[in-house]
Amino acid sequence: MRPQQQKARILIVDDEPRNIAILVKLLREKGYDVRASRDVDHAMQTLEIAEIDLILLDIRMPKISGFEFCQHLKQDQRTADIPVIFLTALREVEEKVRGLELGAVDYITKPFNLDEVLARVKRQLTLKAEYKTKAEGTAASPGLTKPKGQGEYRKSGLAPERRREICKKLTTYFDEEKPYLDDGCNLESIARKLKVSRHNLSEAVNVEKNQSIAYMINQYRIDYFCQILQKQPETSILELSLQSGYNSKSAFNRWFKTIQKTTPKKFQQGLQHYSSSR
Repeated sequence: MRPQQQKARILIVDDEPRNIAILVKLLREKGYDVRASRDVDHAMQTLEIAEIDLILLDIRMPKISGFEFCQHLKQDQRTADIPVIFLTALREVEEKVRGLELGAVDYITKPFNLDEVLARVKRQLTLKAEYKTKAEGTAASPGLTKPKGQGEYRKSGLAPERRREICKKLTTYFDEEKPYLDDGCNLESIARKLKVSRHNLSEAVNVEKNQSIAYMINQYRIDYFCQILQKQPETSILELSLQSGYNSKSAFNRWFKTIQKTTPKKFQQGLQHYSSSR
């Protein structure tokens, strides 16, 4: 995100002109670059031509609800990482949970408390800026994804109980269905299966497990490989790596060395030596 003095861009999507007028006036006075749309079609056009840092989205929209539009945004790689704050008069817990599961990061309840609006907007823009800074810091090493520390998400956009809930669902999914054995297993496929946004899934795993999704997937794969190799120490390493979810020998070797701190061949030789000495 660009610094606030360079005008962070906010898109308001609401079919009520009065709501738009209040929010546009308030946010522009604070130095933000504000765009407004009264329907989803116009909002999509805006997103095609402008880089948006934050979306304020009304739930009760004509034709397409805010929930449906949010889901569409989170499924599109181009807009998935834009934080969404819902604008709503709804107070039911079920509605809020549904919005968070679809990928929203917060709620602002109508009628607006202007101080609350500014505080929530500032908080999400700050979180987005911190997240991007950390991501850019690791972008120079595109190969393996290193485990990420707690410090990267100290100011989390998710409540602790929500993060723990996501991680519990993720662990159960991995233990029961073993999706990591499919070479197509990735952040997007897991998020789709668990019905959470990619951003929320990444954040939950980084904070609660102190690692990235990529690292977790490969840790499960390497653990699985080691288990079957211990049972079949004479079996081809390549054959077992394919069974463990890898379709690339080089990727398998890199991840094995990263996680086990040795090479697959040396690990196999150690098992063979142990078996022959028994």
